Amino acid sequence: MSIIVSGANGVVGQALLHHLAASGENVIALVRSAAASAELAGPGIELVELDLATFSNTSGLPAKANAVVHLAQGRRYREFPTAANEVFQINTAATVRLAEYAVAAGVTNFIYTSTGTVYEKQARPVAETDPTQSADFYSATKLSAETLLGPFTDLMHVCLPRLFYVYGPAQQNMLVSNLAATIQDGRTITLQGPDGISIAPVYSGDVAAVLAAALKEDWTGIWNVGGSAVVSLRELATQIGETIGHEPAFEQIADETPPSLLPDLAKLASRFDLDGFLPLEAGLANMFGQTAKS
Repeated sequence: MSIIVSGANGVVGQALLHHLAASGENVIALVRSAAASAELAGPGIELVELDLATFSNTSGLPAKANAVVHLAQGRRYREFPTAANEVFQINTAATVRLAEYAVAAGVTNFIYTSTGTVYEKQARPVAETDPTQSADFYSATKLSAETLLGPFTDLMHVCLPRLFYVYGPAQQNMLVSNLAATIQDGRTITLQGPDGISIAPVYSGDVAAVLAAALKEDWTGIWNVGGSAVVSLRELATQIGETIGHEPAFEQIADETPPSLLPDLAKLASRFDLDGFLPLEAGLANMFGQTAKS
């Protein structure tokens, strides 16, 4: 099977490339710079340069393909409004262009990774049928792309995994990596409430395994993808500190804990064995590798 993967340099992208190549699939990895991404190449993995922030045609892509996995996201999503157009181009406009290409190339499975932040916060874990909102520009672009992919469901299988709190090797400027940097530098972690919000971290390799199953089994529709174990921000930071050998410092800045955004994984559990997910302690050890306790 010929599978096109955007965002191949990302934490999930790298895990998915290795997972698919190890399964004998032919993978076309979309990267901004082949030279800067040379370490991704290998048996079964071909690099294709394509800047999703600016591309207007798909001439560099193969005429035929079996699947597209669109993982790329605007990396400057925190820079609103300065980088609003770039984020929109990658998260939304490029999604439509890739979907157009997919139909022309005979693709049968199109996966677009969205985000759990499109949900309205609830007092309980959110299910795929719960209300959505556009709390910020990033989630607005993701939710818009989901909507625009709707008409394409008549032409191919469209799967929309909404990811919650992904972490893993090579991750930068996200929750777990930022917490580790804060702890390493001796800076204080602020908590709203005694222990901070609750989250459900999921290891990048487990997300890759879910996406591979979605491709193999022709999943369609919306799927929450998060960790099967819930931890508080304090618990997460403490575990990171133990992994890297530095004790975190905390400051409580509010008496009450704000609502958390947790995924209801009942739908995912009906198709995928969540017991196989990597425990947080093992995932953090993999993430930080030889830098742990140095």
